[in-house]
This record gives sequence, structure tokens and C-alpha cells, in this order.
Amino acid sequence: KQPSLTSAHNGLAVIYLKDGKFEQARPHLQASLEHGEQNSQIIGQLAYVNMQLGYSAAAVAGFRQAMFLDATNKDWQQGLLFSLIQSGALSQASSMLDKMLEQKPLDKELWMLRSQVALQSKDNLEALSSLESAITLGEKDPDNMMTAVQLHLTSGSTKRAVELLTSEKLLNKSIKPQHQQELLQIANWLAVKGQWDNLQTLIARSKKQPLAKNLSAVLAVSEAKLAIKQGKLSTAEKVLNKALKQAPTLGEALIQFAKLLQQQKRFTQARQYYVRAEALPDYREQALLGRAKIAIDQNKYSEALTLVGTVAKENPKRTDLLATIESLKNLVRNTI
Repeated sequence: KQPSLTSAHNGLAVIYLKDGKFEQARPHLQASLEHGEQNSQIIGQLAYVNMQLGYSAAAVAGFRQAMFLDATNKDWQQGLLFSLIQSGALSQASSMLDKMLEQKPLDKELWMLRSQVALQSKDNLEALSSLESAITLGEKDPDNMMTAVQLHLTSGSTKRAVELLTSEKLLNKSIKPQHQQELLQIANWLAVKGQWDNLQTLIARSKKQPLAKNLSAVLAVSEAKLAIKQGKLSTAEKVLNKALKQAPTLGEALIQFAKLLQQQKRFTQARQYYVRAEALPDYREQALLGRAKIAIDQNKYSEALTLVGTVAKENPKRTDLLATIESLKNLVRNTI
């Protein structure tokens, strides 16, 4: 009856907005503007709709106009910020955040936003410093905590990474499976890098938290590596035995146990664990070469040649084994 009745357009737009029907809300907001309803509320709502629909440039322009008419409105300020981020105008978003933080330095959410913008800009140091500020102000989200852990690891501050990783905010009975996997990966990385003090801290604190049996078993492999490094071979053996009771087909534990026994010249037992590991496709090659090493240590060169030859046949890319095969052939000929 009255197509130019702005109050009707506004009412319909509000209903559609509450239902999340942004496509339907958009023409009514535009109609209100076309018929003279030039106020910050309508302009801001249209900017919000454009942002939700992915029209970032229009959203930025709209929020700026809404702020011009109502500079104290926090919704328009936040909308502009999100629109800048969405449009990829990261330097502008960063500058805006810096100004907002000058006014509200204790706003945890602003620090989190600053961290996200920095991550998108690949500025890891700024992202980390912002995250740490948010954590100091009470940030507890596990995903954000894990992001801080990873950033500390890449920046070389391993001790702080372990401290955050084993804090109650992250390492608790509700820890996500994904974060448990990341914990195990970090534990293995620490062992590879020889970060034994940090690994010891991680293991000690992890034991106080309930982990799934299979994950606990994987973590035990890192614990065994630590014990071996400390010369506590009996401790390492107990840890690996326990791990294999929890997860009998855990390839990493089988290989590690076989190596430990091999170092102690307990060849018969070591061979048994290598044979078990051979049944696992991901560990077959390691196990065959492990058995070959035992055969060499026992002067069984023909057996070693067969085992190394099997690896070379199954994995033709292992050209590094050709010299070993030739050496073994010479040893076999010389012992006949």
C-alpha cells in the first residue's frame, strides 16, 4: 500500500536480521535509505548485512559512514574493524587496534584480535606478544593457548612453550584429542632436539593428567628416550614394557625397545621385537635394517645380506644401501 513507508521497511529488516536472513534484509535497508531514512542505525545495519554477505568493501564504507554520524557507537567501530580484517586491509586494522588498545589496554578481546591480525600478516612476534598479553589478562581458550605454544616453539622460547602446554588451562581432563596429539608431537620433537630438561618437565606434568591409553603409550616412548639419555636403562625398559601392554602394536615402542635391547647385546630379545615391528607397514623397513644390524654384530653376514636386500628390493629409492650390499657380499665370499 505504501512502498515508501520507511518504518515498514525498517521493521521487516529487523525481523530478517534477527532470523539471520541477510539477503532478505538487504533490499529493505536499501529502500529505507533511498526514501530518506539517513541515520546511523540504518547505515550501520546495512554495513553489517554487507559484511555477513561478504561485500567487504561496501561494509567498510558503510561502517565508516555510520561512525561519522555516531562516533561513540561501539558496534560500528567493531564492525569497521572486522570488515577491514575481512577485506584484507590488515595494516589499517592493525592501526585501528593500536588506537583502541591505547584507550583500553586491559581489553583481552582486543589483544586477541591484534594477535589474529598479526598472524594473518605473518608477523609472528607481534602475534605472540599480543597473545601473551591476552593470556596475562585471563585468556583460557585451549586453541589460543596451543597457538601460543606453537609460536613460542618457532621463536625458540621452548621453556615458555612447555610451561603453557602443561598449564591447567590446556593440559586438563578435558584436553581435546587434537591437542593431545600435538602434545605427543612436541614431546617427540623435544627428544629429537635433545631438549631433555624441557622434555622431563613435560612428561612429569603430563603424568598428572588423564590421557587416553594409546596416547599415554606414545608419550612413554619419549619418556624412555629421556631415561636412556640419563643412563637409566632399567627405567626405560619398564616404561616401554608398560607402553606395549597398553598398545601392543605401537611401532615406535617396538623399535625403541628393540634398539635398547640391541645396545645391551640382548640380541635374541631384540630380534623378537623387530619381528613384531616388521608386521607394521610404517615400521617394516626400520625393523628389517635393525635385524640386519644384529646379524652383522653376530657375524651372520649372509642373513644380513638377505635382510638388507629385501629393503632395497621393497624400496628401490634406497640407493644408499647399495654400498652396504656390496660390502656384505664381499664378507660373505670371504667367510666361505
